[in-house]
Amino acid sequence: VYYLDKKKSTSELYFLLEKSKTQDDFHLILTTISCMALENLDKRIKSRLNHNIIFLPVLPYKSVKQYVNEKAHKIDPRFSALLKNNLMQKYKINFDFESLFNILNSIHISLLIMILNCNIKNHKMIEQYRKFVFKHPELRNIKDKDISDALGDLLDLGFVDKKYNYVFSVDELKNYISKNRPFYLKRLLKN
Repeated sequence: VYYLDKKKSTSELYFLLEKSKTQDDFHLILTTISCMALENLDKRIKSRLNHNIIFLPVLPYKSVKQYVNEKAHKIDPRFSALLKNNLMQKYKINFDFESLFNILNSIHISLLIMILNCNIKNHKMIEQYRKFVFKHPELRNIKDKDISDALGDLLDLGFVDKKYNYVFSVDELKNYISKNRPFYLKRLLKN
């Protein structure tokens, strides 16, 4: 994928068009956000085009985002199982709940506890977190950005879904916290 500025890269664009004419396995697709881009091209470039022009209307951002998200989550399960086995053999690691929870810090764990205990509203997440940890001085002075980053991590790692529902075993999380985490997180879990 090349990103070209047609004003600055006319010779490179000409070269790519010539290459697409001579090589069967090379295809050039030009995209633009301007309807007048074709008219503004150099004459020698216009003469090389096949004039197979497809005009697509502008897609709203939500549609593009939904399409990208759907594509991102359609991974062949055989591939992910193979990747998991290769990683386990290469780095001598074991994919269990404890090793998964070990990569999380106290902010992540406290967010998971809050998600288990509260009805979460996305637009008030930071306010809810502040109220939830108010009695625990260890968690009180965390920056808003750190809270939102930790929540993004939990979404990316798959601990919670898009509606902020915890997706793993609640018992595994509680056992892990009671065995491996500091006392203030254990107290937070009991509240």
